[in-house]
Amino acid sequence: MGTGFLTPPTRRELNALAAATGFVADRIEKTVRLLAVAGDIAAHPYLGDRLALTGGTALNMFVLAAPRLSFDLDYHYIGSADRDTMKTERPKVENALVDLLPAHGLEVKRQPNRDRDHAGGKWVLRYRNAFGRSEGLSVDIGYVRRVPLWPPTRHDSQRLGR
Repeated sequence: MGTGFLTPPTRRELNALAAATGFVADRIEKTVRLLAVAGDIAAHPYLGDRLALTGGTALNMFVLAAPRLSFDLDYHYIGSADRDTMKTERPKVENALVDLLPAHGLEVKRQPNRDRDHAGGKWVLRYRNAFGRSEGLSVDIGYVRRVPLWPPTRHDSQRLGR
């Protein structure tokens, strides 16, 4: 990942990045945390081949280098086009996701109800930022669009002010 941080950045690092980029420091931290989670999902032995990052974060942070920070991760499950296989793998995908979040200091505040949210859903995650404030992130996984138009490719994220 292109953030250069293996652990959440300190106040000093965030303030330096804010001065260099013009972005608000706590928003930089949110993006750094998202990129760390995205990196762990991509590297995960089960999740890496089953989830494809999509949407604005994928475009802005990995493809276009747009001057915009991201605050959520949107994924499509692409493990199998077969609905029955997806239904079998979905609990494993979601359990693996929940298992990797504590390593990032993230607490799951809400997660989708598999019976009600059949197409997928949103995890709402909380953490205490470097400035002592409670912040939130979200991770969405959709299970309807299981067949990508083109084969997925991996990209390094854009650098944040370095």
